[in-house]
Amino acid sequence: MSIVKKWHLKAVVQKCISVMPGARRLNLFFQKNVTGGVILDDVHFTYKIGHAADHLEAAFSFFSNERIHDRNFHVLELGTGWYPVIPIAMRLAGVPQVTTTDLSPHLSVKGFRDACRKILEWIESGRVSSLFELKDQGALDIVRRVAEYNIEKQGGGVEDLLREFRIHYIVGDARGVPVPDGYYDLIVSNNTFEHIYPDILKDILIEFKRIVKKDGMMSHFIDMSDHFAHFDRSISIYNFLKFSDSTWKLIDNNLQPQNRMRLRQYEGIYNELSIPNQRWKLQPGEPELVESMRLADPFSSFTPKENAISHGYLLTQY
Repeated sequence: MSIVKKWHLKAVVQKCISVMPGARRLNLFFQKNVTGGVILDDVHFTYKIGHAADHLEAAFSFFSNERIHDRNFHVLELGTGWYPVIPIAMRLAGVPQVTTTDLSPHLSVKGFRDACRKILEWIESGRVSSLFELKDQGALDIVRRVAEYNIEKQGGGVEDLLREFRIHYIVGDARGVPVPDGYYDLIVSNNTFEHIYPDILKDILIEFKRIVKKDGMMSHFIDMSDHFAHFDRSISIYNFLKFSDSTWKLIDNNLQPQNRMRLRQYEGIYNELSIPNQRWKLQPGEPELVESMRLADPFSSFTPKENAISHGYLLTQY
C-alpha cells in the first residue's frame, strides 16, 4: 500500500486551486497560511541577497565601474516576486535605475518594508558588506526610512516606493517588453526559468536578444531541483525525473509550474538561438543518487552527471 506524502497533498491542492476562480489569490493564501512559501524568512532572504551579490559580481567583472554607475546603465530583472530584494540591492550597489517585470502584480508596500528590514538587518550586522559594496547613500537612506514604515498610519502606495527607489515595475508578458531594441545593459533572473515551459522560454529569450545591448550581459540563476522536495524532505530533489511527461502533466499546475529541464536542455535552447552561454557556479548535485533511480524519458538518456546538476547560472557575455 502506497503512503501519501506531503508533496502529494500539496500537488493535489495546487492542481485544484489552479482551476478555481481567483486561483492566484487563493494560492497566495495557501502559501502564506499553509506552506509558508512566500514568507521572507532568513533562508529565503539569504538566497535572494546571495543572487543579488552574484549578479553584481558578474556585472562588475564584465563592465567598468563607470559604465555601471552611469545614469544610462539599464538593468532588467525577470520575475519580481513579492519582495524586491534584488532591485533594492542593485540600487544600493550604485546601479542608477532598475526595471523589474513579472506576469502577476505581487509587489506591495508590506513587501517593500519587509525587504528593507531584512536588508537593513544584514547591513548593520556587516553581512551585506561581505557580499557587495554599498555605493549609494541616498538608496540606503530610503531603505532606513522604509524599514520603519508604519503602513496603517502613513498610508501611501507601492507606486510611491517604486518612484523613490527609482525602480520601474512592469506587469506583463516578458515575450513583449515595451522598450526599444538594445535597451538593457544587464538582464538577470533568479529561480524563474524553471517555472517557464520551453516554448515560452524560447520566445522570452528571443525577446531578450532584441532588448539587450550588443555589448551587454545576461545572468540567469536556475534551480533545477524538484520544488516539492523543498516542502517535503522525504523525497529527493530528483523525484520529478521519475515521471513520464503524461504523468507529470497531471501532477504539474499552472500556478507554480515546473518544466523539469536539465542544464543540457537550457543550453540546447541557447545554442538554437545563437545566444552565448557560460556555466557559472554550478552545483553538481549527487550523480550517485540519480544513477540509483529509474528515470523517465528524456532523462533516462542523459548521463547521471547531466541529470544531477541542481542549480547554477548561465551567463551570456556579448
